[in-house]
Amino acid sequence: MINDPRLMPLAQKRLILLGALVSLFLAALDQTIVSTATPAIVRDLAFPTSWITWLTTAFLVLSTATLPIWGKLSDLYGRRNILVTGLLLFCFASVLCALAFSPLSMVLFRALQGIGSAAILSTVFALVSDIFTPQERPRYQGLFGSVFAVSSVIGPWVGGILTDMASWHWVFLVNVPILALVLPFILKKMPPLRHRNSGSIDFTGAVLLLATVIPLLLIFALAPARYAWISVPVLIMVAIVLLALTAFIVHERRTDEPIIDLMLFADKSFRLMALGAFFTGGAFLCAIVFIPLYMVNVYDFSATRAGVTVMPLTFGLVAANVASGRLASHIGSYKPVLIPALSFAVVSLLAVSLTLNVGQPHWSISVRLFLVGLGLGPSIPMLTQMMINSVNRQKIGMVSSTAAFVRQLGNTVGLAVFGTILTSILTVGMGIGGASVLGQTDTAHLSIETGASVTSHFDADKMIATAKKQYAHLSSRIQNRQTLTTADLQLLGVEPEVLATMDAAALNAQIHLRLEQTETQIFEVAQTFKATWTKAVKTIFLTAMVMVLCGLVAVILIPEIPFKELEQRRE
Repeated sequence: MINDPRLMPLAQKRLILLGALVSLFLAALDQTIVSTATPAIVRDLAFPTSWITWLTTAFLVLSTATLPIWGKLSDLYGRRNILVTGLLLFCFASVLCALAFSPLSMVLFRALQGIGSAAILSTVFALVSDIFTPQERPRYQGLFGSVFAVSSVIGPWVGGILTDMASWHWVFLVNVPILALVLPFILKKMPPLRHRNSGSIDFTGAVLLLATVIPLLLIFALAPARYAWISVPVLIMVAIVLLALTAFIVHERRTDEPIIDLMLFADKSFRLMALGAFFTGGAFLCAIVFIPLYMVNVYDFSATRAGVTVMPLTFGLVAANVASGRLASHIGSYKPVLIPALSFAVVSLLAVSLTLNVGQPHWSISVRLFLVGLGLGPSIPMLTQMMINSVNRQKIGMVSSTAAFVRQLGNTVGLAVFGTILTSILTVGMGIGGASVLGQTDTAHLSIETGASVTSHFDADKMIATAKKQYAHLSSRIQNRQTLTTADLQLLGVEPEVLATMDAAALNAQIHLRLEQTETQIFEVAQTFKATWTKAVKTIFLTAMVMVLCGLVAVILIPEIPFKELEQRRE
């Protein structure tokens, strides 16, 4: 039996790697696959409007909050045991989601699925450090970043296909056959990968961590869409976070077996790595989430076609992950690769922000997203491995889960910031620009629904078609000499005393004029809507650029340690 897993045959290492990659694909896919199935789930289970966001929020909050706990458990009980536990829990929760019978049951089962996902994520990123030396890791770590990026991007597309071709239940059931293939493989080929023979679980620390992180994530998930930043529910959650965080820090400093070793953050290098992971994680989802929305609202694309627009981002992420890993392995350090990559990401995000405009070819957006992917791609695996490389082997699981925790916390905060920007700009833009257009041309006489909020899709063609039907109906009433109602007069735009002096030709001319005015009005509002959406997305990409720039500064300040010195420090 081989005591050091790094001495295993390369063929066995690659088989273990394959099992870990498939597990990662499952866990990461379910973060986004539900998005396109949401309308069908909401319809079939009769979700209240206020509950819809919990389909995603429940998963992400529990997944992020429990990551450090699973990382600690994997150090104590072995990677294989925790990975298998996570896969079984994840699959069980997936079946329950497919069998959900009410909104509450679905939300609870999604939360359980998030807990299983956290066990998988906390384990798979640690495996590279378990079975490969620092010199070997960059060759393989890019695969993890590629799988994570691909699954995140294609999730909505896969969810849409499964929902359209079968039903939303298969969005969850598809996990079962994949697990059936990978689980026996992991049990047979993967060693326990346990680096500690003793230790205990810090239950108090785990409870305090959950009490800190869950309300914190809920604040960013619910504000400002559901609650204002300064509102009673948000302020209560802020108070809970501060109290629980204080208690958690005091407790973790005193315990011998902390869930998160706070002394890690006393090291300047580790702090900078965590900051880099947080800021790049915050920027990562800007294109994945908001470009499809932009294509639907501005280019009138279907959800599937909008998803295809983002696919080049995946190609850029995958290419950069693979190439950067090999390059870092050849050079013998990460910073000479990561710094140019993040610099390129800053330039690419800035280019999108400065050049995005209404009416440009959609393929040009895809090209720029490919460049963004090239820049951001290396950040996920490299920063994770840099954090893992900075500690001894007994803490690999803890640090791996901490890295994933920091990155997902960045995702959540980033989405909240971007969502606030989107809502604010659309509200102001349509409240000022849209209201001015409507006020100048007066379309209030039309019985046309424009959507529940400023973020809804503005369907100008549908509105014009509705207007034509209304005026055609009015023309028919006039021809049949029917008595016109107050609403008819408002639609016609004339006073009763003026109407009595108009003959048939004059009435028809007035209807034609009013219809032309209405079409112009709707077109102007649609242009304002598209211009406002463009401004919002440009601002989002500019904000993402600032986040990546902060991450770049943090990476530049990290002291570089060549791979050859790492192994001596960690043993």
